[in-house]
Amino acid sequence: MKAIYRGACPNCSGRISDERLVMKNPCDECLDNPVTAEDYFELVKAVREALEERNKLKAWEEIYSLEKGLRDVEKFFKRATGFTFWSAQRTWVKRLLKGRSFSIIAPTGMGK
Repeated sequence: MKAIYRGACPNCSGRISDERLVMKNPCDECLDNPVTAEDYFELVKAVREALEERNKLKAWEEIYSLEKGLRDVEKFFKRATGFTFWSAQRTWVKRLLKGRSFSIIAPTGMGK
């Protein structure tokens, strides 16, 4: 461990180590043992389930809901077009799901 960050736990906004942040897990107060998974959505889902079992689920629910919504929209997009999102499109969809106002800026021909 190299650093502890105050107010940075994505679940409880408490203190969290740099190791936990790198592992994309909440602090050790929220979750004793870190969770691992093959892909990011599965990790988010597994962490949510582990937090729920311990009655410690707080802001992680928002992370899960956003990632679930993104996954659903991307499945629809794949069925409709045969393609998956590239990173900028994924960012735009997340902003839409959050209800944020934003302008799409990207070079011509990038799928805006």
